[in-house]
Amino acid sequence: MAELFENNIRTEVLCDRFDFFQNKKEFTFHQLCDKFEEYAVNNRKNYAKDRGMIKRLKNFFGNCLLSNFDSFAIEKYRTKRKNDGKKPATINKEVGILRRMFNIAIDNGWMRKNPALKCAVKPMFVENTEKKILTIDEEKRLLSACKDDCEYIKPIIICALHTGMRKSEILNLKWQNVDLNNSLITILVQKNRKKSYLPISDTLAEELNKLYALKTSDYVFVNPLTNKPYINIRNTYTKVLKQAKITNFNFHSLRHTACTRMLEKGVEIDVVKEIMRHSNISITLEVYNHINQDRKIEAIRVLNDYSK
Repeated sequence: MAELFENNIRTEVLCDRFDFFQNKKEFTFHQLCDKFEEYAVNNRKNYAKDRGMIKRLKNFFGNCLLSNFDSFAIEKYRTKRKNDGKKPATINKEVGILRRMFNIAIDNGWMRKNPALKCAVKPMFVENTEKKILTIDEEKRLLSACKDDCEYIKPIIICALHTGMRKSEILNLKWQNVDLNNSLITILVQKNRKKSYLPISDTLAEELNKLYALKTSDYVFVNPLTNKPYINIRNTYTKVLKQAKITNFNFHSLRHTACTRMLEKGVEIDVVKEIMRHSNISITLEVYNHINQDRKIEAIRVLNDYSK
């Protein structure tokens, strides 16, 4: 009899009909949001952006029980955001956060399946737009526009162009991670907790030395009104772009410009990958292939003009 009972239980498990969660405590989406924020604050470099997305998800799903979530509920959220005029890339990021949140729930035994997996909720199609690169002339105009109340953003822009650092990394940079004597910046990579070392160029060193002489905080780039790091530089950045007559160029494009310039000058791909701290060399190769395509066009132009 005991053997028969054991075989029945095994059959139920294999058929995914036996619910080990049936007598467990039910958890809500709000509880999951709190749990994820505990994790994100120490493990995700884009935590500030995560908070905004979590708030929007909270407003939509409310205090829904986790057991009630399925792909249809997530599809309703996507439809709502699409009707709000949000771009597919933005919606994909929000669903990506939701997917990570459900993984946290599974790790804590609150759920057994992730309803936001890509096989159940396929990412929305995102048109691959051309990434703009800053020209030398545009760079000069941009830096010249950093004056008066916008002057503080000049060394921030120079840091981005001369290191390829992300905006969050720059704004959270501390003097303890800047070695001016040996011209090195140390960055702790959040994903694997490894340290990465970036050489400091002469141009950037000049700017950093000016800031160090006026040092009033542990942070490198400090708002003089609060003596704390800048939280949002979007308005100032938009203002200097407008004055420099540069369009369709967000702050992250400075990082892409740095990557492209190194590859254009023949720096080895694996070296560029290390400097940019790309998680996969395919990301670096994507930039390289774009540059290589331009070189192919120029090569064919040489053939076309050869016999003229």
